[in-house]
Amino acid sequence: MLKNLEKEKIVNLIEESAFESMKSWKSCKRIILHENEHSLWIQSDVNSSFLNNILRFPFPHGDAGHFFRSLTDTNISLRCWVHQNVDAIPVISYLIKNNWKHKYDTVGMAIDLNSIHENIPINNKIVINEVKNLEMLRQWSLTFASIFNLPTIMEQAWYDIHVAMFHNAQPWRHYFVMLGEKSIAVASLFQHADVAYFAFGATSPEFRRQGIHSTLILRRLHDAQMSNCKIATLIAAPLSQAVCRRFGFQVYYKYHFYDWEAG
Repeated sequence: MLKNLEKEKIVNLIEESAFESMKSWKSCKRIILHENEHSLWIQSDVNSSFLNNILRFPFPHGDAGHFFRSLTDTNISLRCWVHQNVDAIPVISYLIKNNWKHKYDTVGMAIDLNSIHENIPINNKIVINEVKNLEMLRQWSLTFASIFNLPTIMEQAWYDIHVAMFHNAQPWRHYFVMLGEKSIAVASLFQHADVAYFAFGATSPEFRRQGIHSTLILRRLHDAQMSNCKIATLIAAPLSQAVCRRFGFQVYYKYHFYDWEAG
């Protein structure tokens, strides 16, 4: 399917699936979704750039500077997703000049689910648990918070967001890996139409390089196929890009992430 699509269409599919997954957070009363023709951002009741994300901003269709000032004037910490393209250069310049700090870069990737590389070494000794109830969701959430060192206030907000989505039957599937009594890895899948978006894949540092992340990717690829998805997409951090490529994911664009911390 991907080979018949223009690159711009694939980029749009990756962005749309990622954005729709985050828009589903509005199921939680702790989240406000701000969306119009030219901008999209998600606001939580926690002063954390991790939970307050600017996904789309009014450039070149409007005054991006005015838009960003209106947000920073609220004195909440923010994270801005900046798509790598020529038009983004003045936006990045503006952010840097106004004390936004470069956080990290990621890439948008996609794979045709009929073209998976199946001969990738995985860890057959682990058991992947799919979240089916609130007790399991709590375990998944705590594991995620531990891996990413979320402070308590953010940990509770993260759980509350996903409980709300669970009750509202949002199209998320969550997974965690247990080793004895310890949960050591997590991953998630969000389905939007016939596109599966992979998110939140992470393994505790001391258990990396054991094929756990690869095993979680393969499980989600197979689950996406069984759900009649045609394409899988993800936004990959540097640590994940190499293993995703081995399965056949291809890079289509880059994202730059900039944070503004409220004083």
